[in-house]
Amino acid sequence: MVDLSPALIYIDELVAAGEDARAFRRAARAGHFIRIRRGVYVARAEWDAASERERHIARTRAVFSQLRTGSPALAAGYSAAALHGVPVRRRWPEHVTLLMPYRGGGTAEPGVVRTSARWDERHSALVRGVPSTCLERTLFDVVLLDGFANGVATLDAALRSGATAKDALRDFLEEWSPASGAARCAAALGFADAASESFGESLARAIMHALGFVAPVLQHEFRDGDGSMLVDFCWPQLGIAAEFDGKMKYTRDEFSRGDPAEVVWREKRREDRLRRHVRTVVRIVWDDLLDPRRLARLLEEAGVPRSRQRYVHLDTASRVSFGA
Repeated sequence: MVDLSPALIYIDELVAAGEDARAFRRAARAGHFIRIRRGVYVARAEWDAASERERHIARTRAVFSQLRTGSPALAAGYSAAALHGVPVRRRWPEHVTLLMPYRGGGTAEPGVVRTSARWDERHSALVRGVPSTCLERTLFDVVLLDGFANGVATLDAALRSGATAKDALRDFLEEWSPASGAARCAAALGFADAASESFGESLARAIMHALGFVAPVLQHEFRDGDGSMLVDFCWPQLGIAAEFDGKMKYTRDEFSRGDPAEVVWREKRREDRLRRHVRTVVRIVWDDLLDPRRLARLLEEAGVPRSRQRYVHLDTASRVSFGA
């Protein structure tokens, strides 16, 4: 079923149905409705309850509802990622990205970015009722937008969900062979791994790689009398384990069951068990990913070696812009 929340309200349709458009606009000025595009509104209650991704999808649907019939435009970049349910590192933007064939110049439009970069009509798909770039193209566009580490985290999430597979992505990239950005996409795909259990874990792993550290074993299993434990990152021969601690497990009810203190206690007991198998347990949090120098210090202090010279600048930004 296509998720159409928050629902779009069109002034033209209200008028056609005999509603009082002026009364509706007064209600909007009073704060009961939010205008997301000229002539298009959503109920404030639905807007307030929507996630940033759902709000971006609503903006995207509003833009496409006003395009000329037969327009070759596709939702692309972050707009396509939102439609496909692909997680990205950046915040969902307020503008909608349209990919369309080059026709000798374009027009500026509030809330819309138009591009013809790497246009290919074969890369289209209908997603949530909106013409969009297909999943494979969308994933590689995110890599080009967000850089190696962030792109790997997005690729991992898609692979982990089962929405696509490495072979399918590899075949797509080989057939597409973009004039710019192919090496970046191939590098991110080669490193992608569905074994990372969260976006944060994937990002941490990619940053470790960019910093030149020896690659860890993912989801390494330890067993004791209390059962099995899977560790996010492990260097078994070095006796080092590392865990990514996102706030989610302490704040969301499905993890905390309404008692964050109990989660902290369970994690402490688990770490005590781990320390019977390894000499060091490294705790990685989001702040360590926001400043990779902190992550480097943690790993160095734990004794994780580097397999090669670290990059001078961590590759977290795009070298190939979507509009290039």
